[in-house]
Amino acid sequence: MIEIAHFWDWGRVASNDWADAMRRFAACGHTQLAMNDWIALRAAFSPGFVSGLKKMLGASGMRFTGVHAPFGGKWDLLADDPEFHPISLYVHKKLIEILPNELGIHSYTMHLMNDLYPGTPDDAEKHMGRVLEPLLEVAARNDVVIALENGFQEIDVPGTMPRYMRRYASANLGCCLDLAHANVIAHRRNESIDKYIDELLPYIIVCHLHDNDGTADRHWVPGDGNVDWKHCMPKLAKAPRLQSLQNESHSNALSIEELCARFDKVVRVC
Repeated sequence: MIEIAHFWDWGRVASNDWADAMRRFAACGHTQLAMNDWIALRAAFSPGFVSGLKKMLGASGMRFTGVHAPFGGKWDLLADDPEFHPISLYVHKKLIEILPNELGIHSYTMHLMNDLYPGTPDDAEKHMGRVLEPLLEVAARNDVVIALENGFQEIDVPGTMPRYMRRYASANLGCCLDLAHANVIAHRRNESIDKYIDELLPYIIVCHLHDNDGTADRHWVPGDGNVDWKHCMPKLAKAPRLQSLQNESHSNALSIEELCARFDKVVRVC
């Protein structure tokens, strides 16, 4: 069984209360966390911050099993800002070097482009190489898999993603299947979500778990929308490269204990 790793909103409590939050997750039998983008940025520039995290993790029995790379605007794989490009590339490389060695994180989830991409999937396939190829070199040296996340544009719907896997074929490249994103696309196109899971199954490294009603990306807690978890989770269990199942719901209305109980009831069948 693959445990759920939680993208918890660490900003909801003061940093001196993080250790207590970690102990509460561990007490529920949920010992894995996924690192969000703003914590990753702090880790890139603050060795002291990383040391503090390691102490809290060790004391609570928790561990990180994945990270969401900085994203949006200038950080995405297909971002096209010539002045910021060297900075973005430097930070991504630095994180791919630091996180596995300091915190045992071996998957690095990236967005292709949050904003509307002006080109075609053909353009995206060629354009992403200027960032992806140097990152794959660093990833290979540090035993990290870069997981490209599916979204809502033609360049990153699940049916398009395998072409990038084939072009940049590497043991250090895979997909992050965001199941809730796929649910929205499936409803828009009147297609089965099975189609998207099956197309990406050989490449799935990470799966983002949250829920919606099929109309928008709502990041609800599983069980609050119409994702068919009992159907989808056994299919995901067959993904041969799956490393991490990550709770990406916005769950501020639930306590840690309630959140863990919900995942145990609805999702923890993989």
